[in-house]
Amino acid sequence: MPTDYQSTNPIVMQFPRFAGGKFIMNCLALSRHCVPQDREIAEHLIDNPGDYIYRLSSVMKTLPPASDMINWINCYELGDRQLFGPSVARKWTQGISDDSNINDITKRLSISNMKFFITCHSGPDQASNVLKVWPRASIVMLVNHRKFSLISARLKSKNDNVDAHAGNYCQSKYQQLAGTDWPTWTEFKNIGFNINRLTGYPEHILAEMGQFYRWNLISTDPIMIDIDSNIFDQHKFLHMIQQLYSDLGLDDFNANLVGTFWKSYINLHVDIADIL
Repeated sequence: MPTDYQSTNPIVMQFPRFAGGKFIMNCLALSRHCVPQDREIAEHLIDNPGDYIYRLSSVMKTLPPASDMINWINCYELGDRQLFGPSVARKWTQGISDDSNINDITKRLSISNMKFFITCHSGPDQASNVLKVWPRASIVMLVNHRKFSLISARLKSKNDNVDAHAGNYCQSKYQQLAGTDWPTWTEFKNIGFNINRLTGYPEHILAEMGQFYRWNLISTDPIMIDIDSNIFDQHKFLHMIQQLYSDLGLDDFNANLVGTFWKSYINLHVDIADIL
């Protein structure tokens, strides 16, 4: 069975560590049109896409007990390794397709009607490499996530240096790089760090910025997800995820399913009584 690298099924999820990208993936995996990042779960759902009880049960198992948050990433989260194998996705992020090591479930997903997720932590250069392998993939980009990332990092790692994982894509680094005539961090963040979307700035400013910010070189426009403006409010969050379902062509958004998962997830990060 060949791999269809022209498939539109891959979704590249761009986010720095602790920003909530795996959570967004799992919310999408509650759709019959997607699979979580786990080989065994994906095999079941390819054959039983409408098994929503199994879907919810599977993503709920990715949440640790509150007493074991420090082991969340290593012991509970799903990821590229669990779905594609230990080395394949790493080669994709280098722009290399590797049919010799690709597993049967990845091949099946590529020719199925099921979307699957590829993690991207390192910005446009890494995303560009993945698109060399999967040129018709969609991109979902998490933005405005510092507040949530700080909470998540303190719980999962006891370390709140989230800027260390964001490269140039954090306010502190931007302010170090920015010239006096550059746009504000908020303005630049809100357009997905794409200098082609800036208007009214002279070419030499855009050229300066282009040395450090290269999302303008990606031909696939990312779908942007604003974390801090939405994740702490159930109504706003569900509206955002419903829109994301629509943007990705998923026709079965279920507020009860996503809301159930959101409550359990957010309760691990904040006192849910304070935000409901």
